Amino acid sequence: MTPGRFTLALILTVPALHAQTLFVDAGLTTGANDGSTWDDAFQGSDGLRRALAVVAADERIFVADGTYLPTTTGSIAESLVVPSRVALYGGFRGGEATPDERPAFGSAASILSGDLQGNDGPGFTGRADNSLHVVTIAGQATGVLLDGFVVRGGHAMGNYPDGDGGGVFGEGTVAELRDCLITDNQAAVGGGAAMEFASTTLTRCRFVGNQSSGSGGGLFLFFGACDAFGCRFEDNVSLSDGGAVVTSFITGLHAHDCVFWRNRASGAGGAIYASNGADCFLTGCTLVANQGALANACVVTSSVVHQAFVNCIVVRNGNGATAASQIFPPQNISYSIITGLAAGAGNLDLDPLFEDEANGDFRLRAGSPAIDAGTNQVTVVTTFDAGGARRRRDDPATPDTGPGAAPVVDIGAYESTTAFGTVFCAATPNSTGRAGELDAYGSAAVATNNLRLVASSLPPGTFGVLLLARSRAVQPLFAGSSGTLCLAAPFGRFSGPGQVQQASAAGELSLQPDLTASLPGLGALVAAGESWSFQAWHRDIGPTAPTSNFSDGVRVTFE
Repeated sequence: MTPGRFTLALILTVPALHAQTLFVDAGLTTGANDGSTWDDAFQGSDGLRRALAVVAADERIFVADGTYLPTTTGSIAESLVVPSRVALYGGFRGGEATPDERPAFGSAASILSGDLQGNDGPGFTGRADNSLHVVTIAGQATGVLLDGFVVRGGHAMGNYPDGDGGGVFGEGTVAELRDCLITDNQAAVGGGAAMEFASTTLTRCRFVGNQSSGSGGGLFLFFGACDAFGCRFEDNVSLSDGGAVVTSFITGLHAHDCVFWRNRASGAGGAIYASNGADCFLTGCTLVANQGALANACVVTSSVVHQAFVNCIVVRNGNGATAASQIFPPQNISYSIITGLAAGAGNLDLDPLFEDEANGDFRLRAGSPAIDAGTNQVTVVTTFDAGGARRRRDDPATPDTGPGAAPVVDIGAYESTTAFGTVFCAATPNSTGRAGELDAYGSAAVATNNLRLVASSLPPGTFGVLLLARSRAVQPLFAGSSGTLCLAAPFGRFSGPGQVQQASAAGELSLQPDLTASLPGLGALVAAGESWSFQAWHRDIGPTAPTSNFSDGVRVTFE
């Protein structure tokens, strides 16, 4: 058996390792009701509360679709309390073995609701009997993950701490919220969430339609740090400052590839208000149609430690006539499109040409001045845009106007590309000096059967194959390779006639799999609503001997 074939054979036999898991299913009516399996999951609207009462550190909880309440007694002081080193995953249909096997977000919603009496009305009516906080991250808790939930119906009104964070409240914590929708919550401060004395990471989260009677319609940050990646803040309202976000008192808001749209503040900062020594740093963000009494997009007070807008689009906020009417003060802005601001390094006062601004689609149309016009020289270089697409994709039809070596990043939250899917897994550079990349083109519709996978930046002339799996893993230097396998067993490989290929002179492999046929090695068919992950394995030349390597991966949710 050749070294290459031995490596591929090993790939097909390695199992994935998982932590201890508890299971919750509100709709289940049979079984032991002890959380040990999907068939014996904790049941009913208080199933998650009971799972949280017994979960141990370094365990995780899988939650099926349904609505879950903090209590069934009607006590508004009760909350879903998440302890240290616990991961909560929602959005399952029931029966899945890993989070990657969940359907597309929203199709099996796990709703954490503060509407204890089921009487919520529009315009935040009927909320006096709602939970103060739907979710509370336990004091001093670390290593907390909330992934794949809808959090709604919190009503945190009153003095601290009762009035802080209607949807999520964390104090002195280290936590990540990933792929969550925080919506229809109300609070005195931090309508959607309040994170105080905390280190918070927000990944692909949406804060929509939350309200505060004080500061921070969507999010309130106080003494701590927050990194937001690919998030969206939409239609949040503050009756004071910061329609979407308030960051205050030595708090760092670092937002990357985020969208702020139609947020409103009666006071300052239609989208963002930063004050009292806070840190406000935005890269690759898009801010449109936000409104505030002072600075429709962002207010940064003179006591702020660091302010910067790099590679951002800030247009049509309020009247959008001047830079100062949108960002106050208009300083430390570079390689951005800002209405009323053409001065400064790389800044433009032009229409960014969005795909469909009226409906909130801020991808860039062909000919947009934002394409290939940003700078790669930023403090945090992100890999993905707001939609999960790869950053720094060159548009051959557009001259590079941004500084540095090509490919040059686009301005705004979205990179102009025809590729789709979510790129994952950092690849190790191969003998070309670059890391292999895998992208999906064509269509994600199963019925269309027009998915095309292209691996690029590979050593020319070396052979390789494409691999696929439902679930992901991280296995560095797998089976003696120089790279990282990022798929979990069971998985398959496209090794049929014509599918094992040699990379072209340009270092590319291309494959159009038949989506109507059984997947190789798995005996399954692709179904609409499923997500599958792909990665390329290829031979390579090491410093002293032949080796192999992997590209990064792309995850496609099929329609």
